[in-house]
Amino acid sequence: MTGRVEGKVAFITGAARGQGRSHAVRLAEEGADIVAVDILEQIESNPYPLSTPEDLAETVRLVEKTGRRIVALKGDVRDRVGLGGRSERASPSSVENPAMGPGSAGYGWSKRILIQYTEQLALQLAPEFIRVNCIHPTNVNTHLLHNDGLYSVIRPDLEKPTREDVLPGFTHFQAMPIPYVEPVDISNAVLFFASDESRYVTGQQLRVDAGSLLKFPNGPTG
Repeated sequence: MTGRVEGKVAFITGAARGQGRSHAVRLAEEGADIVAVDILEQIESNPYPLSTPEDLAETVRLVEKTGRRIVALKGDVRDRVGLGGRSERASPSSVENPAMGPGSAGYGWSKRILIQYTEQLALQLAPEFIRVNCIHPTNVNTHLLHNDGLYSVIRPDLEKPTREDVLPGFTHFQAMPIPYVEPVDISNAVLFFASDESRYVTGQQLRVDAGSLLKFPNGPTG
């Protein structure tokens, strides 16, 4: 049986770990070749450690284990010009000869999607059969959630809160009684949008949030 994204190349930022790694592996399992980009550096103002070359190497190993090809690149997602150059270098033909590329410092631009422009972008790009869709997760079981800084926000009453200490707080955010979803839960939504199963789906915003927005339509403090 042909994979759901057989013959496609997925360009994934933040691919060294967490959701990015999960997306890379899940799409590779369904036949896609992968272009994986991550910063591989630390930012002093960031409240938790960012990815490392070893993290990206593990993503490469996991993708190659599926039998698909991968290009791993060091890059800054806030550097739009540089990121565009990496996208051009990592064309489908270049996946046959993976190579590491240069990068610059920075992180987070791709994490902030301007939701209000989704429909406008979709309208502009629809004539070219380019689809624009957004996925809105709730808490996801990654480093972004599990770090001392966020734990202290959830439990400011404790000097050094542990994962067990914050689980009730995380669970409070969802309508379903769970503290968080797993990265693969988001990856399955990514797979749908990347596949031909959604070939006429554009301008949509899919919530994979265990009912979080239903429980807090105005935000958790609203």
